[in-house]
Amino acid sequence: MKDKLFLLLLLPCFFGFHSHLLAQTFQHAYGASALDEGAGIAPASNGSYAIGGATESFTLTHLETTVMVVDSAGNLQWARYSGTSNSDEEVTGIAVSGNGVFAAGGTDDPGPGQVNGFLQKYDLNTGNLLATRSTGIAQFAQINDLDVAPNGQLYATGFSFQNATDIFVTKWDTNLNLLWGRTIGSSNDAELAFDALATSDGGLLVLGITSLGLGGDDIVIHKLDSSGNSQWNRIYGTPNTDILTDAIEIPNGYILVGQSNINNNDDAIVLRIDTSGTLIWARSYGGGSDDDAFGIENASGNYFVCGNTSSFGQGSADGYIMQLDTNGNVLSANAYGSTGDEFLLDLTIDPAGFLIGLGFTTSFGAGSDDIYLLKASPNGFVGCNDSSFAMPSAVFSLTPTTATFATASAGTTLTRTWASTNAPFQINSLCGPPPCSVTAAATLSGDTLCAGDTLIVTDVSTGNTTRTWLINGMPLTGNLNPFPIVQLASGQFTLSIIASNGNCSDTTDYVYNVFPAPTFNRSSDTLCDGDVLQVFNTTPGASGATWFLNGSNVASGLSASIPLPGVGTYAIGMELMPSNCRSEENVTVVPNPTANFSFLPNGLLVDFTDLSTSAVSYFWEFGDGGTSTQTNPSYIYLSPSTYTACLTVTDSNGCQDSTCQSVTTTVSRDEPGLPGVQLSPNPVRDQLRITLPPDLGPVEIELYDLKGRQVQPKRQELVRGNSTLLDTRDLASGLYLIRLRSTSGQHQQRFLRE
Repeated sequence: MKDKLFLLLLLPCFFGFHSHLLAQTFQHAYGASALDEGAGIAPASNGSYAIGGATESFTLTHLETTVMVVDSAGNLQWARYSGTSNSDEEVTGIAVSGNGVFAAGGTDDPGPGQVNGFLQKYDLNTGNLLATRSTGIAQFAQINDLDVAPNGQLYATGFSFQNATDIFVTKWDTNLNLLWGRTIGSSNDAELAFDALATSDGGLLVLGITSLGLGGDDIVIHKLDSSGNSQWNRIYGTPNTDILTDAIEIPNGYILVGQSNINNNDDAIVLRIDTSGTLIWARSYGGGSDDDAFGIENASGNYFVCGNTSSFGQGSADGYIMQLDTNGNVLSANAYGSTGDEFLLDLTIDPAGFLIGLGFTTSFGAGSDDIYLLKASPNGFVGCNDSSFAMPSAVFSLTPTTATFATASAGTTLTRTWASTNAPFQINSLCGPPPCSVTAAATLSGDTLCAGDTLIVTDVSTGNTTRTWLINGMPLTGNLNPFPIVQLASGQFTLSIIASNGNCSDTTDYVYNVFPAPTFNRSSDTLCDGDVLQVFNTTPGASGATWFLNGSNVASGLSASIPLPGVGTYAIGMELMPSNCRSEENVTVVPNPTANFSFLPNGLLVDFTDLSTSAVSYFWEFGDGGTSTQTNPSYIYLSPSTYTACLTVTDSNGCQDSTCQSVTTTVSRDEPGLPGVQLSPNPVRDQLRITLPPDLGPVEIELYDLKGRQVQPKRQELVRGNSTLLDTRDLASGLYLIRLRSTSGQHQQRFLRE
């Protein structure tokens, strides 16, 4: 298995592609002299990120909206703040659709109500404010989240107050034209929405809280179609306060995150539901203080949750990102921050797997609070002020509750005139990535692999205390050294080793190819003695093949004919070029049956008797064109002659054997072996009366046409009179032969059916 051509293809295996992941990570603070906070982040198709939040740095008396765009390295492309004099405006939801950045939130600037939801549209590349809208009802309306439907349209959701607090949902086109608005709620109870997830079917998943339930606030989930009609709703809760803040769609369901008050502290919670809202599992996570979850994303088959923790880290509150498997088990958790507070309120993942977290920080920056943006490597490392920790988890018990919610059309929209001003934010880094003393390296056991082979890789890194193995970016279970990898799939693979000393990490990639396991077809798994086995390669890309019988070379070529020595079981192997990969299958040769028969002629009528062994089916050829599949047929020849009669038998394996004998017939004649037998009428139309000797006893009656075929089932009668009747109405017109047999002899005679 050391083909030279394949060795050339695998030359990249001997050279590792080496990278320090931390060189691409950062922790940045964006802000000015006072409060600046980030609330949401949305990726754009050009690799940049849109960020929404609020600022007090430019008014010092009230909040105004903040919208900014940064590139993949965190460099500020543009930043805008906007609002009206002496009114509070805050962006709570951000989305990107095409070349538009869309921000949504709430303002207490006068409009339809005392507080109104608003939407803004900015140009992604220039930061120009293109359109603004305000929406609400007579008293109060707030937008908390914004998401993009598959067709590019926008869903905004939050809550409103008229007679009671209700969930407020609106749908907009990309020119900020209102398509519809809905309020969802129950009389005299409070329902608030915090997150909107546009679903793959064009509808919307709305997450919030309700005062209908077990106590405190309970989780409420609404599923709407694309027209805002309710498809289902679910309430889950505990006697304490339970909140959902973000969701993602997965095959056959959704993953939801939030927090629940457990033992007087907040714990992060993660729920999985199916597409009808039925709870599949729920888990809680936390330590001895408050631990909240605000955002969730999925990548590489796992879930990543962000939030803030007071149980772990360096300050009174640190941001964190934990990685979960598909059952909610914690794979890793990292805290980020310094001596102050860091909150991560939203999360996204770039195409390379880097984790992008957004929130705010009080530990460093230009003002009291600054917008906080973090980019961590796929394994969660930033390289500065981050620490891994064990996040305890537990099965979380939620109780379902049912309730009826009313749905009503709602929402008034106005065009707003807001000034949009450049925000001269300072950018501060918590720290740059330190020099990394770790070098990741590995050795591979071979340079040529076939599917099913085991690759042995050995960590020979320097400066590391831990290692992680990945294939094409997917972590491998286990941390052995050496590490055995059974490669069942074929193709080109990248083996990565991530070495870390706890402060920094290094990654080296090794690229190698795996040839597919050879496959071939054969004419049969079970052959008959004397058969020749036909074999055909079915593996794409092969240039040639060698065939083996019990390990010995017997043929070459992509197809071959292989004679087998006799009865027994044989190993048929194929080795392909250029991979030199081999596969082997067993075939069995079974013995054939033995054909044999005897015959007894009587004029033109001949009785044949099978004497074969191991036969399950029969095919007789009588030499004059006549055939039969009976075991022991009788046949009438049309004229006296010598014929070659042959019998072919088949056994249960489909194997066959044949034998032939010469059969001589004489002049056809009736055989009046029983005295007094008469047939009348002859010719006959309906019933033929057969007159017999009195009290003949049991008699066997057989009826044949002149080709020797039996045309009626053989029957046996006990004759106590001197006649019996034979029904001929089912016979075609022609000449027939009747044979009568008894212990007194036999009788043959022809009759004509008109």
